[in-house]
Amino acid sequence: MKLIYLYGAPATGKLTIAQKLAEMTGYKILHNHLSNDLVEAVLDYENEDFFDIAFELRKIVMHAAVKHGVVGVITTSCYAYGNNEEERLKKYFDGLRAIGVEIDCVHLVSDKEELLKRVQGESRQKYGKLKKPEKLKEVLEKYDFYTKIPFMESLVIDNTKLEPEEVVKLILEYVNK
Repeated sequence: MKLIYLYGAPATGKLTIAQKLAEMTGYKILHNHLSNDLVEAVLDYENEDFFDIAFELRKIVMHAAVKHGVVGVITTSCYAYGNNEEERLKKYFDGLRAIGVEIDCVHLVSDKEELLKRVQGESRQKYGKLKKPEKLKEVLEKYDFYTKIPFMESLVIDNTKLEPEEVVKLILEYVNK
């Protein structure tokens, strides 16, 4: 099974790109807010166990996808460098590779000014996403979303001025290498 792991700051267009990729590939989408919103129904986002539980849920779903012959999955994540996420993510990827998942990472980046515009978009209303520029400013100051995952090869795409279709084309060229 193939996994396309899209990551970047809030409002970089991860879910939009995932949806377009799914249309082109037939892959399923397991975006981060599906698991995050489920955990947040019981625990506060700041709870120390929040992300461990969210990743455990994603792992369970990915194991089921492999077991039932799903060809490909696209996931999204707001990976922040230096936020103690490396160990959790490495364990997650190692577990997926152990069951035969081929992983391609794509790091989406955009100018901060563009992110502050996008964060207010209508497409962000459905899930528990950041929706306010003031809150996004705080998050962007606190976390480093511009450094890629250190232990994985990643295609880095600055999509500040690219249309989603252009980004999808670059991703498809990368994953079909």
